[in-house]
This record gives sequence, structure tokens and C-alpha cells, in this order.
Amino acid sequence: MEIQEDASSLLLRAYKTGKWSDITIMNGDKKYRVHKLILSDVIPYFDRMFSSGLSESTKNAVDLFHLADYMNIPKLTALCLDFLWNESSDSPYIDVGHWINQIATEEVLKSIDQYIRSNFRDIVHTNSFLDYDVDTVTYMINLDNLNIDNEMQIFDAIMRWIRKNVERRSHLAKLLKKIHWTDIIGVQFMNRIDKLPWIEKCDEVRPVIVAALELSYFKSLKQIQVKDLNVNHRISSNRFHYAIYRKTDASIIVHNFNGKYGNIIFAENRSLPTANFGDSYISEHNIDSDVVIRIDWKNKTYRLFKSSDGYCYTLLFERLFQFNKTDRKIHFWKGGRLIEFACFSGANTSSQSNFTATKHKGGICLSSINPIQGSNNQNYYQNNREYKSQLTITKFTPPGNKLKAVASHEIVTKEPIKKLKSTILHDLLVIFVDILLILSYDFQKNTFKEHKNTNMTGRNLFFLHFRWVTSI
Repeated sequence: MEIQEDASSLLLRAYKTGKWSDITIMNGDKKYRVHKLILSDVIPYFDRMFSSGLSESTKNAVDLFHLADYMNIPKLTALCLDFLWNESSDSPYIDVGHWINQIATEEVLKSIDQYIRSNFRDIVHTNSFLDYDVDTVTYMINLDNLNIDNEMQIFDAIMRWIRKNVERRSHLAKLLKKIHWTDIIGVQFMNRIDKLPWIEKCDEVRPVIVAALELSYFKSLKQIQVKDLNVNHRISSNRFHYAIYRKTDASIIVHNFNGKYGNIIFAENRSLPTANFGDSYISEHNIDSDVVIRIDWKNKTYRLFKSSDGYCYTLLFERLFQFNKTDRKIHFWKGGRLIEFACFSGANTSSQSNFTATKHKGGICLSSINPIQGSNNQNYYQNNREYKSQLTITKFTPPGNKLKAVASHEIVTKEPIKKLKSTILHDLLVIFVDILLILSYDFQKNTFKEHKNTNMTGRNLFFLHFRWVTSI
């Protein structure tokens, strides 16, 4: 028997005519009449699904994701990813190096890009980042609107990735060309180069570095010409700084310092749900050591999450972390699951200790204030009562949630310390000690500095936050 058409032509004609089709796939208002035999032979997911009487469709989210992504169904693709990230892994962060090579749906890929933009400074300090291939690193640093303090943080991320393996130095020239050198101060760049003597041996990088110096100092290229070197500023969307004023639980006002939007009054919504994958208009912020606020910027609503003094909160990788002051454990939320992140031994802590937590470079910084024992912790000097306490900073970093003692500092106050608050400002850890005393710790210099607020009479403090303008 002689077949006059090749197999591909026969399959194409069968698909177009729908003849003898035995299953219909619907995508919105579109219908696709297809054949079980062909689907099950080409796509293993369908083979298992048809063999198990369609029960596979409820338990194989990975295959369903690939199907939805292949057929360009954004909502189903996002739903599968939301399930996979919340249920199939206990890691607090998304492995973007894996997913940006898996996703084809443009709308969903944009959400991954936004995740990278928002969490760039934390992602580049994970161990997973060190295992990404050069194309993934290039993709990340090439994105505009990255949430960075300055362009030198891009340079530092590149150097951290390069140092993982000597063979990666061959990619250095390619990566350095992606930096926006006009946004860099020349002196800062020279200070970094002086600490990297091995660069002198990379001859292929020399013209790039010389051109980068010209750009960083003179903001244009005249003497040195290097192909594909980035000579433009990094595109940055409009931003505004705001403060959250919380008079009562039912009265929240957001004040914008840039003046364009003025004050924004929010209405309370006690049933405001958590953001699903891709919902960029819903965000969460810790506004106090025992209060987290969820904000719907589109509908101007909020929801408060309060606990007793037994907890303090922070956010990392867009996950809500909570520290239990009783059992000394840190947990984070993934969907409806509460996952243990780390346990703080706290050998020098007691029931009188106070804690505050904040994120820093892919980890959680836990600051604790512990009274120094002896003479009821009361020292008298010129008839003034003083209290001595020891501040200790500890950092927990995934994976393995390794504990590292960072620094300690002795402080003296007029009253016993009742509560701490903290935040990160550039590379400074800023700790508010009962409002009247502010401590700053410089991670680079390993030094503390005390700032006393002699003019403050109130006991309320609002936190300064930062957010990109998106759906306001």
C-alpha cells in the first residue's frame, strides 16, 4: 500500500478538518477539535490524564502550567504558578533563573520581570543567583526600573556572580557593557576597582573599563569607543515617598512627600485578600513592630494585621515574616501555609528582652535589646537614674537559614526600653529605641552611631516607605 502524503501533511489536514476528532479543547470562545491519540502521544500530560480518567488534571499543576503557557492562557498560567510557588516549595523566594526560561506567555513573564525589579537587591544575595547562567544574569541587570539605590549595586552584583568561578571572568566584558555608566560616580568605581586586583589580568576587559571611566567622569564618550557599551541612563519610572499616619485602626492617611498626589485617604476593608500572582496593585508593609498593613492602591483600601507584643514582622521577597518572641522562631507565610524559617537561640535574652526585625540583602536582621544585669540595672550619676542595655544584631540568610552574629553595642537610657523599631536605609540599619534614641549601624564600616531626639515629646512615630507609582 502506497501513501501519497507525508505524515505531517496528514496530521495537519486532520487538525484543520476536525474529522474523527474525539475531544474538544476550549480557550475562551475558541474551540479546538483534536484527537486523543495524537495528543497523548505528543504530550505526556494528556497521556496520563486520559489514562486516569481525567483525574490527573487536578494534581499535576506542572503539566497544566506548561499546557496553559503553551496555549497562551495567561490567567490559567498565573493560577498554576501561584499554586506551584505556594505549595510545591518551602523556599521564601522564587527561583527566577528557572522560571524566566520556562514561561512563554508574555503577560505572565511581565509579572516575573516585576518580581525581579522589586526584589533585585535581595535576589542577587541568594545562593541561587550564584548558580544562574550568564544569560539569566544579563537578562536581570538589563531590566529598567530596578529597585536599586544606585548603579554601583549592579556592578557589585556582577562581581559577586563572577567570583563564584574563575572561568566566569570571560563573561565580564559582556556584563560590564550592560551597566549604565553615566549613572555612576567615577570615584566610587575607582574605589571598587582598586579592591579587585585580578581585573588587571583580564586584557579583554581593559577597553571596557577605560571607556567606563570616561563615561562615569565625563558622562560621554569621545576618546574611547567600545561597541555595545551602554551610554544612556537607566530608565526609572516615577516614584514617590510617602508616610503612613495611623491615628487609629480605622483612620489611615498616606502623605506623599513629592507633592504630586498629596494626601490619600484610605478606607478600611477587613476582608481584603492577599495578592495573587500578578496583582501589583496590592502590597504589604510593616508599619510598626506589631502591625502589618495590606494596601489596595487601586481601590484605596487597607487591612491591618495586628498581634500582641509577642510578635514582630518584616517583609522579604514579598513574603510576610513573623518573629515569635516567646519561642524565638521566625516563620513566613506562603499562601495559607506558615513555614518555619529559623530559630534564634538567644542565649543572652530574657523575658525583658525586646526585638525588632527587618530585611537586609536577602536575609532577616533580628535586633534585640537585653538589660544588663546587676544592681537592678540602675546606675546613679548626678542624681539621674540610668539603664544599661546590650543591643545585639543577628542575621539569618537562606538557604539553610544560617545564623550569623553581626554586631553588638552597649547603650544607656533614662528609662527602661519597652519597644524597638527598625528599617534599612541604603546600607545602614536604623533602629528606633523608644523614639528618643536612634541608633544606626553601618554594615560596611562595622560601626554604630547614636542620634538622640531631644526635641521629640510624643511617643508616636510613622515610618517612611518607598513605592513605585503603578496603579494610583
